Amino acid sequence: GERTLLVLDDVDPVQAECARLVQQLLMAAPAARLLVTAQRPLGLGEEQVLRLSALPVDVPAGATGPAPAVRLFVERARDSAAELLGRDAESARVEEVCRLVEGVPLAIELAADQLDRYSIDDLAARLRQGQGWLTSSYPALRRHQSVRDAVGSTYRLCAWAVRVVWARASIFTGSFTEDTAVSVTSGGGVRTELIPSCLAQLSALGVLRTTEDPGGLRRVRYRMTRAAREFGASRLTEAGEYPVAASRRTHHIRALAAHAGHCWDSGDQIAALCLVRDELDELLATAHHALEHPHPENTDAALDAVVSVWFWWLAQGHGATGLDLLARLLPLCEPGRPSAVRGTWLAAWLAACTDPAAARAYLAAVWPTAVLGGDDITLGRVAHVEGLLALRRGDTPAAATHFADTAALIPARVPAGPSPAVSLAALAIARAGYDPRGALHAARRAVSWPGVRDDSWANLVA
Repeated sequence: GERTLLVLDDVDPVQAECARLVQQLLMAAPAARLLVTAQRPLGLGEEQVLRLSALPVDVPAGATGPAPAVRLFVERARDSAAELLGRDAESARVEEVCRLVEGVPLAIELAADQLDRYSIDDLAARLRQGQGWLTSSYPALRRHQSVRDAVGSTYRLCAWAVRVVWARASIFTGSFTEDTAVSVTSGGGVRTELIPSCLAQLSALGVLRTTEDPGGLRRVRYRMTRAAREFGASRLTEAGEYPVAASRRTHHIRALAAHAGHCWDSGDQIAALCLVRDELDELLATAHHALEHPHPENTDAALDAVVSVWFWWLAQGHGATGLDLLARLLPLCEPGRPSAVRGTWLAAWLAACTDPAAARAYLAAVWPTAVLGGDDITLGRVAHVEGLLALRRGDTPAAATHFADTAALIPARVPAGPSPAVSLAALAIARAGYDPRGALHAARRAVSWPGVRDDSWANLVA
C-alpha cells in the first residue's frame, strides 16, 4: 500500500556507489521513490532533475517587498539589516551585496554574518574585490565554512582535464562560446575534442551558466560564476599558466575584433555590432590587462583590437570609453604602427566634441606622419576632425572646406573607417546656412556615394 520515500543527501563523494545502490533499490522495489541531493545528476534513465538556481536579486514583476536574495540577507542579519532597509542608500547597498555574490544562498548568509565586523559600505567594498574570504565560525556543514571551501568541494569532484579547463576559463570576465574556450583552454594535455565535454560537466556542476537557450537560434554562451572564477584564477596562477592564458585571450580578442571590422566594412553591420556586444567584456579586460602589464605584445594587440572596432566607439555612443582606452594605450605603443596612426585620428575624432584641445593635440601628433608617408586616407580623416572643430567654434566656411577635403582625399569603399559619405553629409550641414544650393549638392552626393547603401550608419547619417 504505502509508498516509500528514501532521502539520500549529499551523495557526490560516493556518486558511483550511490547510483548502483539506487538502481538496485528500484529494481527490488519499483514503487519506491528516492529524493537525492547532489551537485550533479546520477545519470539514471528515469531520473527527474530539479536544478536549484541562485535567488533573484531583483523583485519579480508584480511582487511586493524585497527580492528573495535581499530577504534572505535580512533574515540572516536580523535587526541590523532590517534597519538598513529602512534607508534608501543602505537598502541599495544591501541589494548590491546580494548582486555581488550573485544571489547564491550560502554566500548571502556568510555575507550577512559579516555585519558584526563591517558596515554595509565596507562589506560591499570588500566584496567588489572578491568573495572567497567569506567564512563562518559555526558552519552547519564542514564544506560550508567558507565560499572557497564550498567551491573547493565542487573542484574535487572534477577530473583532471575538467579542472584544467576550469582554471584556464577563469581568464574570461564575461561570457564566451565553445569556440573561444577551445582557442584559449586547449593544449597542454587537454585535447581539443575534450573541451565540449568539459564545458558540459562544468555546467552540470553549476560552475558555468549558459546565457542562451541551447535549442535556440543563437549559439550557447557560457559565463563562469564569480566565486568559481576567483577559485579558478587562483589555481591558474598556482600552475604558472596565467600569462599563457592571458596571452591566448589577447590574441583571440584581436582576431575577433578584426573579424568584426571586416563584417562592418562588408555591409554586415548587425553581425559586427552583435559580435562586439557579446565580446565587449573580454575586449575591455584585454585592454586593462595590457595597461597593467605594458609589454609591447600586449599593448600592440590591445590597441589593434580597440581600433578595429572603431564603429562601436564612434557610431554607437560609446565614445567616452573608447577615448579613455586610446588615451592610455597610445603612449605605450610605437607611434608609427598602422594601428597607432589609426588610433590617433580616432582619438581626435572622439575628443572633438568634448575636448577640442585634446583633439588638436592628437591631430598635431598624427599630421606629420601622414604627410611624410603620403597617407591621403589619414589626411582625409584629419581634415574631417578639423571640420568638426571648425563647426564647434562656429566657422562654417572653414568647416565646409575641411569636409570637402575629406571627400576628395578618401576613395570610396576604403575599409577601417567612416565612409566619405559621412563627411559629405557634414558638408551639407556646414553649407546650409550660407550656400543652400551647395548644401543640396553635397547631400545628393552623400546619398549616392558608392557603397553607402551597404553602410547602414553612413546611410542614416547621409
